Amino acid sequence: MAIQHEVTMPRGSRLARGLVDEERGLRLTLQGIIDEHAQLGGLASELQARLADRNLADRCGGSPRVTFDLAGIERLTSAGVREWILFMRALPQPGHYVWDPGGPVMVRQANAILGFLGGARVTSLLYPLFCPSCDHELDEPLVIGPGATPTSIVPPSVACPRCRAEMEAAEDPSQYLGFLGG
Repeated sequence: MAIQHEVTMPRGSRLARGLVDEERGLRLTLQGIIDEHAQLGGLASELQARLADRNLADRCGGSPRVTFDLAGIERLTSAGVREWILFMRALPQPGHYVWDPGGPVMVRQANAILGFLGGARVTSLLYPLFCPSCDHELDEPLVIGPGATPTSIVPPSVACPRCRAEMEAAEDPSQYLGFLGG
């Protein structure tokens, strides 16, 4: 049940953002490049104000959830990593934050940088696959259930849309899903 949709790209930024009211809270969609121009501080302030709105809390039955759709993140610079971590730290705590889906760029950073998730839980992500027959690559959605570990998840099994051969994981599951622990 989307109530409001606003897509903005702050001046000088290469990061588009869309904010939608959903039945259980807010969905924030980010697309583009997170760098020193992303202006995530202003976005954190906007989210803080929206989460403090009693109407939102009443509609959600208490603590609203913020779902981050990060599939459209194309690149993250080192300055962008700093901006992201500061952004996550600026959000109200405790909070109910979910990545759904997490894109490969963000998943790789979650594996490399302690605290990158900022307390968020990943409920789905895009898993990179490649075709050994024709070299086609694609990112396939993968649901991450509660208590999942890198060894308990099997990469998606799909036929290549070009040649119909079975696609393979482009990255070692134990490394790509390492942020899950276990």
